Amino acid sequence: PQNRVLHINTEHYLPCSYCSSHFRTKESLLIHINTQHNFPCSYCSISFYTRNALYVHCNSHHNFLCEHCNIRFTTIAGYNSHRADSHCFKCQYCDDELSLEEKLFDHLAEATHPFPCDYCERVFTSYHSVCQHVAAVHPYPCSECNKTFRSNDALTKHVNATHYTEDNLDDPVPTDGVWKSRAYLEVYLVERYQNP
Repeated sequence: PQNRVLHINTEHYLPCSYCSSHFRTKESLLIHINTQHNFPCSYCSISFYTRNALYVHCNSHHNFLCEHCNIRFTTIAGYNSHRADSHCFKCQYCDDELSLEEKLFDHLAEATHPFPCDYCERVFTSYHSVCQHVAAVHPYPCSECNKTFRSNDALTKHVNATHYTEDNLDDPVPTDGVWKSRAYLEVYLVERYQNP
């Protein structure tokens, strides 16, 4: 009798192609396959019937490139481990260090610590508020110092008066390719191309 049960299970039942299970009806076989052998790729819309097939697919079709240091990984596990261990994103307002850039953005959106303005003495209760303040009050920062201006004209006057003086008007183009400051380069480019 035991041989008869084995015979019925293997001969008259529908076998699963991915494991050793057998089913009486096609519907039950399909339910089994869809629930037990459905491994979707998290990077594309393809699903696989075995974990091994998914693993092979990911390793052969999805190379994982670290956007911070351009190291390429062949597995998602290696990539995630590298990002968590090698790239720390520090909040500029507190001592929190986060393993993913997305977590830093979430932290900034939800944080309750003070957010001081980099250009004046004001302090805000949210990152969003300090960003709005900087855009409205300090839209033109000087690339040479920490001062900001409400118009491009005011910034240009500041750069010309403070960072570009008569003493350096006659300075030649640097031979080593390194300008003393961005302001010198900007003024040189304006003079060079507006007064040929």
